[in-house]
Amino acid sequence: MADARPQVYFSYKWGGESERIVDQIAAALTEAGIAFVRDKVDLGYKGRISEFMEEIGRGGAVVVVICDRYLRSPNTMFELVQIGKSRDVHDRIFPVVLSDAGIYDAVLRLGYVKFWEDKKRALSDAMRGVDLANLQGITDDLNLYDEIRDEIAGLTALLKDMNTLTPQMHQDSNFASLIDSLRQRLGVPSQAARAPKPEPVPQVALDLARDLETMMRDAQAEGLMVHLTTAEDRIDLACVATCADGSLRCALASDGQLPTKLRTSAGARLALVAKHGFTAPGAEGGEFTLQTEPANREVVAAFARQLAGALMMVYRVDADRLGWRLLPD
Repeated sequence: MADARPQVYFSYKWGGESERIVDQIAAALTEAGIAFVRDKVDLGYKGRISEFMEEIGRGGAVVVVICDRYLRSPNTMFELVQIGKSRDVHDRIFPVVLSDAGIYDAVLRLGYVKFWEDKKRALSDAMRGVDLANLQGITDDLNLYDEIRDEIAGLTALLKDMNTLTPQMHQDSNFASLIDSLRQRLGVPSQAARAPKPEPVPQVALDLARDLETMMRDAQAEGLMVHLTTAEDRIDLACVATCADGSLRCALASDGQLPTKLRTSAGARLALVAKHGFTAPGAEGGEFTLQTEPANREVVAAFARQLAGALMMVYRVDADRLGWRLLPD
């Protein structure tokens, strides 16, 4: 009988771009029907972190999102060391390398070796003069630093030698190459032959794209406000403006700016990041934002589809209840 347990694991540093990438990959895996294990979902309250990290190290396929903070973190480096102990590490590891990870320059890789040497030395110095009976757990950290220091040069060299593509290339294809590679590793048949035809673009997105282009050509326009029409009034949901470089930027209204009946759960808003490419706010209560590269017609059309789809998903409204107007109106 085939093993039905999830076989894809994530190893990443919480927060920032790393976690946003993992959100997007998780959404793509879900869409592709590939099960996965993720710490924030599957570990559970009071779960043993060390055991879970060892489980990641033994995973049949591990998506590793590498950044500078990952290479300086004891927890994530413990996971990478565990992964590296396998003979088939090259087949089991699926890296996504962010721009701040210094693995492609020998001097920067040596910097990571020195970082862990310094961590070990600092801890060793602090342990001097303390009774060994009082160092329970501390010596484990010292041994971990020592192991990371010994292994990090080889592990970063392995990552450097793999064609990982850039994060932008992965995002532009909705992680198609990564998912195909995971399918091959897990023995999951490709869905290419029976892939559904692309859904037609909703009319609301076509209309919004047309009016966004109008806004961009209008020197007097300060932006475009997207609103929800109700029986009582008109509620502003998002504002789109043209940036100096020609890109578009949308700010979605925060829950504090909306009537109670339209306020949504944290999960619904976080789904914006994974499914529709929004950036989560830096502070609680802030605005979710959607930003494009300098906009041409195709970019504007994609932006309009993302925005319309996000608004209908988060607020659970029909397309015919969405409207918009140029600012100043």
